[in-house]
Amino acid sequence: MKHLIFFNLPLATLMACQADFPIQKTALAEDPSYQLGHTQLNQGNYQQAIAAYTKVIERDSLFAGAHCYLGNAYFQLGRLEAAVASYQRAIHLDSTFIPSYHNLAVAYGQEGRYPAAIALVEKALKIDPKSAASYRFLAFFHREQGNYERSEEILKQAIEADSSDVLAQQTLGNLYRLLGRHQEAENTLLQALRIDPASAESLRELGLIYTNTNRYAEAEKMLRRAIKADPGAGKAYHNLATLFSIQGRYDEAQGLQEHARKLGQHADQIDHLKKLLGTHPEDSELYFQLGFSHAELGQYPQALKAFAALLERDPGHPGGLAAASQLHFKEGNLDQAARLATRLIERDSTHPKVGAALYIKGYVLAKKGLLNRARQALERAVEVDDSHAEAHNALGNLHTMQGKLQQAERAYEAAILNAPDFITARYGLGMCYLRQGAFDRAVFQFQRTLELNPKFARAHLALGQTYEKQGKLDLARRSYGTFVDLGEKGDRRVAEIKEHLEQLAVGRGE
Repeated sequence: MKHLIFFNLPLATLMACQADFPIQKTALAEDPSYQLGHTQLNQGNYQQAIAAYTKVIERDSLFAGAHCYLGNAYFQLGRLEAAVASYQRAIHLDSTFIPSYHNLAVAYGQEGRYPAAIALVEKALKIDPKSAASYRFLAFFHREQGNYERSEEILKQAIEADSSDVLAQQTLGNLYRLLGRHQEAENTLLQALRIDPASAESLRELGLIYTNTNRYAEAEKMLRRAIKADPGAGKAYHNLATLFSIQGRYDEAQGLQEHARKLGQHADQIDHLKKLLGTHPEDSELYFQLGFSHAELGQYPQALKAFAALLERDPGHPGGLAAASQLHFKEGNLDQAARLATRLIERDSTHPKVGAALYIKGYVLAKKGLLNRARQALERAVEVDDSHAEAHNALGNLHTMQGKLQQAERAYEAAILNAPDFITARYGLGMCYLRQGAFDRAVFQFQRTLELNPKFARAHLALGQTYEKQGKLDLARRSYGTFVDLGEKGDRRVAEIKEHLEQLAVGRGE
């Protein structure tokens, strides 16, 4: 659901209109129109969601859940008056239906009607005194009025009601930080991280605390973790840029600020596109742009939803097929990626992304053991796009599997020519040289591989094997030892190399 952001904090959000109260147990809860409304709402098709929920209400005007969801759809379109009316109707139908109180409070908060919002949330707490979400809402609205002590008190009640509520911990930590109570803020946010170690917002807040207290190395570490947890977190990039500026790292700061600006543009674009789709639900290009913007923010599930909606309306859309195929491939959905890639190849063999589609098809066929068909696809891929390093590398791997080492060598060389820092291609080329007895060449490729990634365990193993074949046993032992140190626990090769090292030691009389 859409987040409302006040003071840069996503604290007040619309709540899903679901509950187990008796009035909600209606046959229409399984009605196709009701389910369609949920689908359209989740995809950002708000006009269609309104139409679907309206149909449900026409069949049962007493269904509070449908009125509540209808209010959510109106809210997303900025039609606050209609949203308020829908929430009020839901409350009238079921005075114990908490989601309607929450969402009406959010609508009032959007209008700055904080006392009215507070009164609604207090009613919700009378219905369920243990609702951590209600406490968070109440604390948020008090904070917006500058009642910080009351907000702190309520957030502590939220944590007492549910000690696993990460949002309450984050919110309290943020409040402490803004009040300059850094130690309390740090302790609270570290507790939030214990609950959810991948929480980008908790990491970002800790980064700000460490920046404010001149703990710059710790600040950078936390902000980088926040970015890794959420690549679309524009605020984290901005915060890291500020930290770099403080340290005099101006070039790095400028690059991050530019990236943050682009992320902000994509986020604004997403909001704009969703509004346009509310009034132009059949415009295929809007779905394509929406999917692209989500993908740029690293929001891959949302991007895939947008591309799926596009392909539902226009099954042969080349750009949609290409983007969805590549995104499914990136997410590890190989069968779906291959199906979409094949549709693109059949639909438009001249499309700029057809080389990538052939690569995906070949890669998936190779994974399934269909090597000849995979080779044909990959050969077509590099014929269409000779600069596609991944396709050359995959072709090299396939030739290696089939024992065609000279063809593999040429494929790896082509991959490296297009991408000099392509680690796996250099490793593969080194293995080709090793198997053909070209030991000096193999050593060079393995050393180059390890310059690019010193922790590439297999390259240390291969380098040790090459040195041993050259009779350079001291170097071999050193490489084998590094492999053992880096090797994964349970890897049988680690045990084998440990035993081999012992044999080498015996051979030296140690």
